[in-house]
Amino acid sequence: MSVQPRVKPGVPTGGQYAPWGRGESDGLGDIVGTGFDDGQGVSDEDAQIVLALSKVVLDDPNIEAIRCDGESWVRFGNGMWRSPSGEVVTSEELLAGGHAIAPDSDLPIGATERLASGRARGALLQSLDGGWGAMGRSDTLAFTTSEHATFAEAEAALVAWDQDTHPQRWGTTGKLGYGSKTPWGPAQHVSHPAPGVAVVSTAGHGGVKLSRERNAMIPAPLRRPGGWYEEDGESYIALMHFPEAAAQAGRRSRQSLVNEMTAGVKNWFPDEYEEATGQTIPFGESRLKDEADWYAANAEREIAISARMADPGEFTDADGMVAVTVARGGKRGDDAEKRVILVPKDDYDSGQKYSHGAWTGGVFAVPKDATYRDVTPPPKPVVKSARVRTITADFDAMPAATALRIQSELNKRWLDQDGSVRTLRQLVEDGYVNGKTVMVSNGKRNYYIQDAGDPNSAKPDDTLVIPVSKDTWDAIDAPDTREPALLASQAIQVAMWQHEHATTREERERTAARIEALRRATS
Repeated sequence: MSVQPRVKPGVPTGGQYAPWGRGESDGLGDIVGTGFDDGQGVSDEDAQIVLALSKVVLDDPNIEAIRCDGESWVRFGNGMWRSPSGEVVTSEELLAGGHAIAPDSDLPIGATERLASGRARGALLQSLDGGWGAMGRSDTLAFTTSEHATFAEAEAALVAWDQDTHPQRWGTTGKLGYGSKTPWGPAQHVSHPAPGVAVVSTAGHGGVKLSRERNAMIPAPLRRPGGWYEEDGESYIALMHFPEAAAQAGRRSRQSLVNEMTAGVKNWFPDEYEEATGQTIPFGESRLKDEADWYAANAEREIAISARMADPGEFTDADGMVAVTVARGGKRGDDAEKRVILVPKDDYDSGQKYSHGAWTGGVFAVPKDATYRDVTPPPKPVVKSARVRTITADFDAMPAATALRIQSELNKRWLDQDGSVRTLRQLVEDGYVNGKTVMVSNGKRNYYIQDAGDPNSAKPDDTLVIPVSKDTWDAIDAPDTREPALLASQAIQVAMWQHEHATTREERERTAARIEALRRATS
């Protein structure tokens, strides 16, 4: 029994056994033979091996085209095959006839594969005129055939046919169109490249929306709730599994698109990819993984987290120096060990020119024996905030329903910026509230209490707003933070809305006069 070196899919191989699938052969597919007897005398043991291999090929539902005695045969029903001349025989007849069977590898990579649905059966076969023919048979026995100029076009046509034949399999993205709500704002443009797939763009961002059915096919570690995948990184996940939705579908082969999208997923979501696939990403194939590995290996070094040209007015002997804030391990946050050092610009620039696998570096790490001048400013003293608020409502003097509403809102709990949970009453009494404000929408004033965070924290927090009723707004002793110009503008907004929605002539005249008076007062 002779053994032939492994060959790559896409290389004409005559009747020999080509590597199974797309990757390396497992060794079983390297046996040479165009039949049970190649004229050199084949032992009974070898014949049994050939028979077993042939049966495995014929029984594999993923294989849609085979090489039989040097010719390309295609699957034609369950357990049936059709020759180039149109003859149709069963798998059992092929085996009984002593034919050596192998997956058809005379086509480029990707020429024979199951579609993304995993159900429709189709094969892409080269036509006689040098173009490409797309042949498909669905699980409902519907059949299609067409010719295209390129392999990618034929592949895209077969995928589109499969999806059109089974739209219920893919679901829908609902009535997603212009103005629809998306995670990035109202949609300005929406396209539907495939059933159950929508590509949206907004004023500032965009992404891909998958139907519930398609999203369920994404492995859990990579799946995004709601089926939304933003365009900068997460869209790689959606298009890795559904390349027919990519802009290049029909101009590039499916496998080429899958390879590109897979590389993007490895690059930006290495942990999720490894969990979803069970594969370990090799060094050099993921920017984020290689970056994390570098930081882990340099956890004890001082690494720059920010830098600026040193100001001679701030530091002595600062000409040509860079003020670099460094932290152990490059950590950020209030608990990080930070200091500021002055580094010559040439040292700083040269210290960033390195790479680690797919990560190109770009950060400065303090050399072990460096003696750069430490110019860390002294810590700022923590000043206790004077924000002490009270609740001024006289509950006994107001209607019972009003008092009950205010008490209910004061007892409502809120998640604060530091992760703690407090009632509105506690936020007021603990000094978290620094003011209150009003916003206008559709002619209506909406009232808010401003939560500026822990008054004893050295780090200022962003201000959050808590919606309340007008009664509760009045009951909390905190300043109205609106400027006079905003107060006037809001009054005009309310008057204009009332004027636009006036139902009588008298009401329109009254609101018009109020608008004019407000404008004169602010001019």
